[in-house]
Amino acid sequence: IGAADRVLFTSAETVDLVMAKHPPAWRSKAAVLPHAHDPALYGEAPRRPDGGPLLLRYLGNFYRQRNPLTLARALALLQRGRPEVLEGVRVELIGRWVGHANWSPAALGLPESLLSFRSPVGYLDSLRLMREADALLIVDAPFEHNVFFPSKLVDYLGAGRPIVALTPTGTTADIVAAASGLVASPASVESVAEGLAQALSRLRAGSLTAPRVEVVRRYAASQVAADFDALVRKVA
Repeated sequence: IGAADRVLFTSAETVDLVMAKHPPAWRSKAAVLPHAHDPALYGEAPRRPDGGPLLLRYLGNFYRQRNPLTLARALALLQRGRPEVLEGVRVELIGRWVGHANWSPAALGLPESLLSFRSPVGYLDSLRLMREADALLIVDAPFEHNVFFPSKLVDYLGAGRPIVALTPTGTTADIVAAASGLVASPASVESVAEGLAQALSRLRAGSLTAPRVEVVRRYAASQVAADFDALVRKVA
């Protein structure tokens, strides 16, 4: 960092976290350049089949503290106490849980028709699967504050589907809220269950909608490229 003319981070919270360790004079080197999506890669929006399940998808790997257990337990809690909330609902987790290849939702008594794991897919296939979902899930660890901007979130924005973020306060929550998505705390099984219940109710009512156009455009590749160009020209 000391040798650099400019140091780029994907969020302001990451700037604060990293630069706090360094001399105050270095702070002027830091700038934010977010992840970007390419609208040309998504193709046309698919038509939802009539009578199909309400489909929520998560795309990406799980590891360490960020894992699907609280989500699965929240679904089991709803299934036991409020089964009507999950009627006609399917949740798909597309990716891997690193180090837990043999884990199955069936261990918590959840049928595959409600919660299932699917193998990882290539990037373009992941974009297609995002577009085909009724809503997209962010599942974060229950940290006190989240400083990270996950790359999957920018792909979710480009997919134009409603976003449900189980995430603490911080970068992801702020972006999803600005995009008109739903944010719920991942701190407990109960908070996740309540967030899912609210999300499903709003999806059925049509009040949980696609991300706001101005937010999606902010993270389009053309806009982020222009921002990067301006940063490079300023340094030069």
